[in-house]
Amino acid sequence: MEQGEVAPTRYPLTLRAPTARVGGEGGAAMREYSFVRIPFTRRRAGSALANDYRDVIRDRAASGWEFVQAISFDTHAQPHLDLVFTREV
Repeated sequence: MEQGEVAPTRYPLTLRAPTARVGGEGGAAMREYSFVRIPFTRRRAGSALANDYRDVIRDRAASGWEFVQAISFDTHAQPHLDLVFTREV
């Protein structure tokens, strides 16, 4: 693998990254990020998701994850929606 290339991953993917803590003692808090990929198919009437994204968000929230954003890859060869979640470690 060349320098700067990203290795292929399986979803859900979880990463950890330090972030600045707002207020408090001034130390850096560790945050964990998780990505859930939801494939979808293109149809004449629009797109159809393989899973309901709202159910995924509710399930992850029940496990302590905070929803950050959804990233659509609708022009990708294998179209999908990536849901981004975070929580403090």
